[in-house]
Amino acid sequence: MTKDEFNEWLTYHGSRFLGIGPWLTKANGHGGMPDRQDVLQAWAHVLRDVSLENAKRGTDDLYCLPDEKQPRSFDRHPVVVRELATGRQRNAGHRAWSPKMRDGIEVFDCLSCRDTGAVTVVDPRSIREVQKGNGPAMVDRPVQHPLYTAAVGCTCKHSAGQGWTTKFEEGVFLATPDDWGRMELDEKMSIIQEWLETRKPAGFHDEFEQYSRA
Repeated sequence: MTKDEFNEWLTYHGSRFLGIGPWLTKANGHGGMPDRQDVLQAWAHVLRDVSLENAKRGTDDLYCLPDEKQPRSFDRHPVVVRELATGRQRNAGHRAWSPKMRDGIEVFDCLSCRDTGAVTVVDPRSIREVQKGNGPAMVDRPVQHPLYTAAVGCTCKHSAGQGWTTKFEEGVFLATPDDWGRMELDEKMSIIQEWLETRKPAGFHDEFEQYSRA
């Protein structure tokens, strides 16, 4: 999928899920929130191997899923669209993909990446700025550097063939909690500072350069 095709898919997807536009608007890169451009780059990365036609079909299949099978938040949409588009988890005779469910709860083979092949981490460059004392303000100091996130490949089978040059390592990268996007800034800073007390953050990797240009 090219950049123009991704933009076309995003418009198409937004016409089905009208809340995505306002949700993306809130991702303004301030107060510890992710930057909208970073979010869209991550989405484009997830869908990079999906054709525009299949991505639109995935959107249509997602739109038709009942409420109890809809993703918990919009940030999961590209992953589910990819699954629907590629048919990796389609069952014979079923038109649409269904998430794995156990006792009414969605389950995954890999909890680190939720079967996407990618792990979202706090960008090591942001951690480095926090170490230097240039992180976001905790109380009254002006914001000097926002907290960015990045993606690295998981070590599980789901990342096979995705072309990751950097893989997740426990203790080297700080994986973001599921509710990272809803956390207050001081909560995020506390997590980073606690992590820094016993661990060394990863250095700069070319993968992040590739990620930022996706």
